[in-house]
Amino acid sequence: MVPIGGGAQSVDRRWEKTGQLRRDLKAFAADRVSATVSKAFEGVAIRRQIVMIDGGIEDQVGAKSEKEHTYDLIYHVRGTLDACNVSTQPAEFLKGDGYPMLTNLQKGNAEKSVEVQFKLRDAPGKLVLRCEGDRAYEVFTGTCPDNPADKTMAFVMVRSSGKEAVWKNRIVVQP
Repeated sequence: MVPIGGGAQSVDRRWEKTGQLRRDLKAFAADRVSATVSKAFEGVAIRRQIVMIDGGIEDQVGAKSEKEHTYDLIYHVRGTLDACNVSTQPAEFLKGDGYPMLTNLQKGNAEKSVEVQFKLRDAPGKLVLRCEGDRAYEVFTGTCPDNPADKTMAFVMVRSSGKEAVWKNRIVVQP
């Protein structure tokens, strides 16, 4: 399995004020940030572009290899899962580094897109994450430890297998 992005994207207190993340990035004069990493995981190249949009970000992620792999992209959110438009069922424990920390695991299948809503813990409003893939993929939701460890946070993970995986994701905070 190839965890994309070093494991997690975390939504934190920077969302407390509308547009705070946009202002933070504008201080660096950036509306768009992109990077490519070759050999991120034995023969896998990962590319990522994050674009500022009204109320959030668009996160475009791609991974490619000459060999087949299972690609996981996970987002952690300090809050609770409110809704998921993909039907899920209890899932078996996932194997691999870091996966034993995932609890309350649910699994479903998305044809090309999934929309997940989270109630934020440390800020007003909700976070809406819409993932669009280039093919059908698996969707996992659940909880995992936060820092400090006496609290938990929610996560959503999308998983695709093949020589290549492409996702275009939109993350927006709504009142």
